[in-house]
Amino acid sequence: MIRAPKPTTPTYRINLIRLGRAAGSQCLDVQHDAALEADSIAAIGHARIPGDAEVSTGPAVGMVTHALLSSSMSELPMNKPNPFIPPLSRDELPSFMQAAHDRALAVRGDSTFIDVMGHAPSVFAWYGNFYQRLFHGGRVPVAMKELARYRLSTLHGCAFCNKGNRLDAMAAGLTELQIAAIDNAEANCWSAAERAVIRLAEQMSLGKSDGVVTPELHADLTRHFDHEQILELGVTLAVLTGMAKFLFAFDLVERESYCEFGR
Repeated sequence: MIRAPKPTTPTYRINLIRLGRAAGSQCLDVQHDAALEADSIAAIGHARIPGDAEVSTGPAVGMVTHALLSSSMSELPMNKPNPFIPPLSRDELPSFMQAAHDRALAVRGDSTFIDVMGHAPSVFAWYGNFYQRLFHGGRVPVAMKELARYRLSTLHGCAFCNKGNRLDAMAAGLTELQIAAIDNAEANCWSAAERAVIRLAEQMSLGKSDGVVTPELHADLTRHFDHEQILELGVTLAVLTGMAKFLFAFDLVERESYCEFGR
């Protein structure tokens, strides 16, 4: 009996490109997965591929939504943290930090940041207070701050941050389409206010050494936020960007393969 040949899964090549800069020679062979075809977030999240990646060959040209990493390449390589200050064990942490340790492992897959900060619990508590009083308080809607925070972490390439920030942003109301379009401020899914917040985050990111609030950006912001709210956004982004520098410099978090900071 003649058997029909077993169908093969088409393989595409993805070139990683972010913000117009080639991310080195990083290319991945990925397999088409029809089950994820209509779910861009599942595909991007599983493959750990930036939302502006480019499929250069195959029928899915230009569509990351058709890409799923093959089993031999389950995720992009990440740089694991290796801090010079030794992490404490969970049992050595104060009780309130043990809860943070557990959440970090459950959501982000790594607790190095929490475990190292166990040496300075009062400093860690201060950082938590920033989130309680300014990030989740203040007059700017939390969804706007979650949007800005997620844009920062994708720009910086903090894998530890991205895992949790993506979930928090969606819990605050961002849609899957918006999460997928985080690298594209011009996407139709963004409101004018959201577009202005994304642009502000980009100007305040670590990689933007010449970042500035231009007259055009200021005008866009003032159409949707008053002076107090704009300053609240600015200080929030300043703290988050400064913390990102600390996390990278002290090697406390997993970094995406495209991350330009730290080791």
